[in-house]
Amino acid sequence: EPKLAGIALGAKGVVLAESFYAPTWLRMCHAAKVDNWVAARAEQKWKHDVMGVFAAYPSAERVVYRKLIGVDMGPPRLPQMPFPEAQYDSLIAELDSFGFFNQTVPTPCKL
Repeated sequence: EPKLAGIALGAKGVVLAESFYAPTWLRMCHAAKVDNWVAARAEQKWKHDVMGVFAAYPSAERVVYRKLIGVDMGPPRLPQMPFPEAQYDSLIAELDSFGFFNQTVPTPCKL
């Protein structure tokens, strides 16, 4: 996760590939802005751990939108493999164990 290093080096913004990481980015940004680098690194580790869950399931990011906003994004484009529906409950449970679906969204962070 290079965004935290970018903040330390004076970055003025970031690009997020998945909108569901916005809350952790905002918390990370706020912590860095008040020089709480322990909390900022904890957010960075949280994101790394959650990304590990996503990496264990093919096309899991697409499936999470179904849980978050009720939209089925359909199958991925080749060469990605479709998500194995039998693993849906396991994916949701793993993400839930990290508090993924209960994230607080702080106010915007200005760098």
